[in-house]
Formats: sequence, structure tokens, C-alpha cells
Amino acid sequence: MKIIMIKHFLTIQEQLVYIKKNPAFISGFTSGEGCFSAYLGIDVSLKWALQPSFEFSITQNKGDLNLLQAFRLFFQSVGKVYDKKDGVSVFMVRNILDINNIIIPFFLEYSLVGTKNIELEIFIKYMKLVLDKQHLGTDLIHRDVFIQMAILCKELNSKRINPQKLHRINYLINWLKSLNGLPSLQEKLDMKLDLEKELKNLKKTTKII
Repeated sequence: MKIIMIKHFLTIQEQLVYIKKNPAFISGFTSGEGCFSAYLGIDVSLKWALQPSFEFSITQNKGDLNLLQAFRLFFQSVGKVYDKKDGVSVFMVRNILDINNIIIPFFLEYSLVGTKNIELEIFIKYMKLVLDKQHLGTDLIHRDVFIQMAILCKELNSKRINPQKLHRINYLINWLKSLNGLPSLQEKLDMKLDLEKELKNLKKTTKII
């Protein structure tokens, strides 16, 4: 039997050189291990009490920490690489300009395969609403933009959403729809407290089931 010599790429530099020669490798890797996430945080100091945020990430076992570092270097050192408690590491980018100017153009050139490309499309729609500042204002049209954002969040996270996250996003959509104008501080505080209470009760119910 002929002995086959397999070339290994173990150091960050070796992996970075390989990736630069084969950039589509990142697309294939992201199709399986990557994630485009969108979220609406609650901040009662804001006009509509909601703060849009974004995240692109690639998760891998800690044994491949070097590979995640190589990915980060390939993407011009944006974002960070984190160690998580559950034995995995993650390369994560949250800055909207870094995602828009570096991450997204790459995947438009080197297409993702399968449903991950659909997620990217939804993610881009969500980001465009924020980049165009369509959510900034005090009229109902701006409320409707937040409703659109919430629906996009729901679509984007449909495969990995859990009961609490689903309940949370549905609650926010219904709350926004119930508003006839800019909410008062008290209305925003009531919403936050009520949602926290419902999520707490849901968590208890889920544990019982």
C-alpha cells in the first residue's frame, strides 16, 4: 500500500496562507458553522425602547482556536475571538460598519451554499434598515420599521429559536402594533417589566414540561 503524505495546516500563519489562496473555504465553513444574528434589545431611554444589534459569528471546538484566529486576520482583524465556557470558541463581529464593509462584501463575492445564503439575505435587509436610519423618528412610520425589524429577526432566527426567544419577539411585535404614537416612559417601563415577568413564567413552565 502506498503511503500518502497528508499536509497539515496547524499554525495560524499556515492556515491564513491557505485561506488566502482558497477564500471559498471560509464560505463553505460558514455554511456549516457560521451564524448571522439580529436582535432587538430593550432600552427605555430610547424613543421606541428598542435598540437593534447585529452579529456575525463562526463557532468551533477550542482545538481549532488557531483557525478562528486565522479567520479574524483574513477579515482585516475585525471583531474578536472568544473562549466560551462550553468547550468552544467563537470568532464574532458585532460592529455594523465592519460587517457591512468587510464581512458582507466577501460573502457576496464567495456565495454561501444552502439556507445560510437565505439567512444572509434577511440579515442584509435588517442591516439596511438601520444603515439607512429608517427607524429613527417619532412617527408611526418609524414604529412600523421596528415591526419590520422584529419580523426579520423572527425569520432570521427561525431555525434556532427557542420558546422564550419566540415569545419575546412576538410580544415586542404585538406591543409595537398596539401603539398609536410614541410610547411614554411609563409605557416603556410597563412593557419591560411585563415582558420580564412573562419570560420568567414561561421558563418555569418549560422546565416543568
